[in-house]
Parts: sequence; C-alpha cells; structure tokens
Amino acid sequence: MAESLMFCDVTTEDGIRFLIRFRGVRIAETFGPQQAGYLDDLLPAVIRDETLAAYRKAVESKHPVFTIAETRDPAGKPVNLERLVLPFTRDGSSVERILASLEMVSIEGALDADHFERSED
Repeated sequence: MAESLMFCDVTTEDGIRFLIRFRGVRIAETFGPQQAGYLDDLLPAVIRDETLAAYRKAVESKHPVFTIAETRDPAGKPVNLERLVLPFTRDGSSVERILASLEMVSIEGALDADHFERSED
C-alpha cells in the first residue's frame, strides 16, 4: 500500500508549500523518479493547480479532502486519478504534515500507469 502514498511537511515561509519527504514507488513511476523537493516544483504543469488546491484546502480546513481528476493513459484510455489528502497536526491549530494516497482507476480495464506523459513547462 505504501507504493501509492506520499508524505509531505507543510511549510509557510513563502506561502503554503509542501516539502516531499516520501513518495511511494507507484507515484514515482507515474510522475517521475525525483523524490526530494517541493511538490509545486515537481508536479507536471497540467495537474499542478488542481493538485495544490486540494492540498491547500486540507491545510486550511484541517479536514480530509478527496478529489477525482480525469485524465488519459498513453493509449488514450480514460483514467480517474483519485486523491485522498489527510492533514495532520500536533497542536490542533495548524497542519504540519500531509499524507496523500493516489490511486489510478480505469473502467476500461488495465492501464499503462508506468508511462504517463508528463508535461514540461
């Protein structure tokens, strides 16, 4: 199960940002192997704003956020990227960490999740 998880620290020096501490192997295979850095620097441009909005909503509301983003695999099959973002806090007043689960689901059967095209800026 850890292969579909990502763990981030929430930083606030330059607005709300998410420092990646761990990305599971399935996430790395799908979105690129780079492990370290800030989420906004590593996300493909095509999904950056939508993804960051879900993470920021979890931080601001202090509640879990679930989203489904529609995309396509390299063969053109429709794929739903299901994302669950869980905020964690030590003191109850501010979110310090995020645990996210990402699952790719295709109603048309098997999908090629290892080779999603990544858009470059």
